[in-house]
Amino acid sequence: MVKACWRHSLRHTSWRTFFCPAPPMVLFCHRRSFRIPILAITDDMLAGGLVNSLSRPNGNTTGVSILATELDGKRQEILIEAVPGLRRMAALADSNRASVGLETLQEAAHARDIELSIQRVARGEEIAAAIEEAQSSGAKALNVLASPLLYVNRKLIIDRAAALRGDKAISLMNGGSTTDLSAANGQY
Repeated sequence: MVKACWRHSLRHTSWRTFFCPAPPMVLFCHRRSFRIPILAITDDMLAGGLVNSLSRPNGNTTGVSILATELDGKRQEILIEAVPGLRRMAALADSNRASVGLETLQEAAHARDIELSIQRVARGEEIAAAIEEAQSSGAKALNVLASPLLYVNRKLIIDRAAALRGDKAISLMNGGSTTDLSAANGQY
């Protein structure tokens, strides 16, 4: 129904610009109109194949790349500093997204003599089990990587991590929108 409405709107539109806050919308509009400008806001327009260059976007697509995935490493650094004596940590990753930066996170953890396990989830229903698996493997910190799936499920992630760790939970959510650093005696 929605696609049918969009198709009709695109064929008979007098719009001067499309605003697309998600890659699927950008691709949908781009395939159907090469003359109407598309203003996009996405995690990474270049990596998503929406533009050829950030300095000179191709065609009729331009906009903002949030580059939230570039903050995954910074969150990891903060977690390592926040948990003295950390030897094992986990990263919660969306398996529907390209595993950009996972190797870099592994290398950075290894360089600090920390074991990093990657917990991949494809659906919200898998998140609780992945967090429990991270905890049972001995992880004392959890880095929630940038992802729309994980962002939408941030309350579940925080609640599950807090339930497993009690009042000692430390969590950093992607996008910088939810940060709760409350450590007791430097333990997670």
